[in-house]
Amino acid sequence: MDSIEKHVIFALLILLAYSCDTSKKILVSQPVAINRQTHDTIPNQSISLQKGRVCYLSTTSYDYVLPGMDIFECKNSSDFIMSSSRSSLSGSASDSYQTDTVLQSQFLVRTALEKVAEKLLPGSEYICYHVEEHESDKKSLDSIIETLNPEYIVTLNKLEFRVNGNVFEGASIASSSYSTGDFHVTSTGPVFTRTGNILITYDALWNIEHLKDNQQTEIVQKGEVHDDYYKNYNIIEHLQNTARQAGNDFLSLFKE
Repeated sequence: MDSIEKHVIFALLILLAYSCDTSKKILVSQPVAINRQTHDTIPNQSISLQKGRVCYLSTTSYDYVLPGMDIFECKNSSDFIMSSSRSSLSGSASDSYQTDTVLQSQFLVRTALEKVAEKLLPGSEYICYHVEEHESDKKSLDSIIETLNPEYIVTLNKLEFRVNGNVFEGASIASSSYSTGDFHVTSTGPVFTRTGNILITYDALWNIEHLKDNQQTEIVQKGEVHDDYYKNYNIIEHLQNTARQAGNDFLSLFKE
């Protein structure tokens, strides 16, 4: 192995080590729910709903647009071409990307609400009422109450996501040769490396209104989902999973 080849491999190893080390620094915590009126932490399975109809609403009016991998910005890029014919490594290239993006999507709001309505609590009737741009004014709410006659109204007033990640993509062209009988075979092919860690946190604001008792509970809930970067990674799929997790985390607050 000549000195140029050693430098190339060493550079690739440094980039790979940097990416792996970055992922280790990401900490994952349990979801946290706070009563906005009292500022108390709400434990899991601590909220009890009596039997009755529950109407789910959303006051958000976000766009339905979802982001692509273009939210990742290239921070470092390098490539090498070997000039030595004796080297088995023909060349290599590597790129590292980062993102720290806050986003909102009405599609993800619906995903979270559908997840909540999907798991019905025992002994309760549920109505899932999808509204694209419901305004939280008294006239609009009175119309919904008159039409659906629910005992409870659960409203999702806010759902924001923050995407934070460092990913690495590398490729190298290497050749190998072997002999079989009277033939000498040489093959050349690419080797791809994809690694990294992507963290998505959500920030949700829920409101539970018990119409009969005229009581309301406003809940701020935050959680996170992390994933490894891999071939054909889909950021939209990861966002959908995080929205579903937001719904699951909200459900975990209720007694079964």
